[in-house]
Amino acid sequence: MDKNWEGTTESFVSYSTYWLKQKNLLQKGQEPTIRLVRDYVARGILTKPERRGKEVVFRYTQLVQFLACKALTKDGWPLKKIADDFSKSSFSEILALVPDSLPEDKSIGLINSFKEKMISF
Repeated sequence: MDKNWEGTTESFVSYSTYWLKQKNLLQKGQEPTIRLVRDYVARGILTKPERRGKEVVFRYTQLVQFLACKALTKDGWPLKKIADDFSKSSFSEILALVPDSLPEDKSIGLINSFKEKMISF
């Protein structure tokens, strides 16, 4: 992830989608939207983006918060608890919640293919 990244809400949505895929955090039918990003800002999960005129600018900090939130929600954490914890946590603590993007090894790939076949039955 580029620590110097910044962009509009629309580019934040597409950039975060890319990283959710890279980190195996994107669940089917759960793609981020502008509305979701705004909701996370309103809830305090994401820090408020910088304003530049009429535009808002998101940065690396919000991307890390978003990815950490998605990792926690995937594990079943409620959004209220995430917002409370993020408000008390340092950036490095939140960054530690973002999983590393490890390539899928053959055994995990085999397990996932069995899961997909079982779902189709």
